[in-house]
Amino acid sequence: MRKLIFDTNSIDLLFQEKLPLKWKKYWQEIKNNTSKLLLFEILITEIFFKLSRTYGSSTMEHKILQLKSLESLKFIEIDDNFAVLAGKMVNKYQKYGLSIVDSYIVACGKKFGGLIISTDPGIKKACKEEKVNNNFIPLKAILKK
Repeated sequence: MRKLIFDTNSIDLLFQEKLPLKWKKYWQEIKNNTSKLLLFEILITEIFFKLSRTYGSSTMEHKILQLKSLESLKFIEIDDNFAVLAGKMVNKYQKYGLSIVDSYIVACGKKFGGLIISTDPGIKKACKEEKVNNNFIPLKAILKK
């Protein structure tokens, strides 16, 4: 079963119902339980923090609970090995502006073999160097439509 990791901007596009056509199929696979959505606490923290400014805290709590209730969800526990791998990546890819959360996204893709869905060019570059599958579309290109 395919494992999918959406970054914060792609989750926001999902909530706005503005996912690009090529990403809608991935979300449909998650809804149909033919692919797994990989999530972890630090990503949920960023989703809540960034998107509550737009949607409000109460709405974001509800949306996060909806994500966490998906049958296709695989919740990733952050153990020492995962944390150290992400730490190494944030050090290595500071040149691409990789944030701590972004480094966890790339580490998750590397450790668990997932496909990363992202609008972040830093994630794209780190994925290329780490040989992690990713599907990148620049946010500006999506919002232009």
